[in-house]
Amino acid sequence: LKIAVLDIYNSRLDKRIEKKNFIFDRKFLDFKRIQAIERKRPKDEKELLSKMRVFAKMQSPTEFDDFVEGIKNEIKLKQRIKELQHYRQNGISSMSEVIAFENHKSQKSKGHHQSDIYGHEKRASTSRHTRTASEDTYLIASPRVSTPRASGRKASAPLDLKDADGVSLLSEAEYSLCCNLRLLPKPYLVIKEKILSEYARLGSLKKRQARELIKIDVNKTGKIYDFFLSAGLIKGPNTMVSSDYNN
Repeated sequence: LKIAVLDIYNSRLDKRIEKKNFIFDRKFLDFKRIQAIERKRPKDEKELLSKMRVFAKMQSPTEFDDFVEGIKNEIKLKQRIKELQHYRQNGISSMSEVIAFENHKSQKSKGHHQSDIYGHEKRASTSRHTRTASEDTYLIASPRVSTPRASGRKASAPLDLKDADGVSLLSEAEYSLCCNLRLLPKPYLVIKEKILSEYARLGSLKKRQARELIKIDVNKTGKIYDFFLSAGLIKGPNTMVSSDYNN
């Protein structure tokens, strides 16, 4: 019995020594230093550290710091992947387009009236769709952001889309339309899907409704609407179109 009591006492002493060493090794008694470090940490990092502290006893101070740093890097990578996926869903494929996209979004959020990337004045409105108005506008951007054209200046030359992504999904007529409107294939297909979906829901579609649905240059929207109308993809109010669309 005495030996058992001594074993229990010695085990308690060992645990006490282990806890002291744990505190001294990590310099937990230096309260001012710890408080200064904690103030600089962002809120999400503090929450992460509080969750990971249970593993500190199993590792040395250096190993624990490396472990936490690895978790932080993993979280940053996941966030970055989500950002890139968001850009990709909006038809963005280069960093220059990302910069233009973010600049345009910041400009749209500053005021109720903002000029879009083509220099046309537009009124900010709440969209019923998940994609924001600024994202819809950016989808129509050509590889280089254009500036407002001076009056009397010649119209821009058609855009060469032979090597553009998604060009194989266009018919010859659609390819010609995109070239003349300087519209990339993938954004055009997004616009086409939205217009046809709205037409299927309503049964008919006015040009004004199409312009409200697609937040881009109204002239481009009008030409796309006229193209769909002449191709027989949609019908306007009280209009019967008999021409078949050639895929």
